[in-house]
Amino acid sequence: MSTVQEIESAIQQLPREQMRKIQTWLDEMLNQPRPEGYFASDYPLPEDRLKLEEAMAKIPQHPDR
Repeated sequence: MSTVQEIESAIQQLPREQMRKIQTWLDEMLNQPRPEGYFASDYPLPEDRLKLEEAMAKIPQHPDR
């Protein structure tokens, strides 16, 4: 059995109360505010990349058909 199938099996066997606690915890974790500048200083974009993205945003985008 693959790892994904094992996890799915384990989740299906959990009582509802535990599933609600896990869901509540996940919601709380995902909705926490991030600190000011979160990762901004860790991954700075080069100036030329910012200019390229700014220029590309001005060009109309259409799906290929």
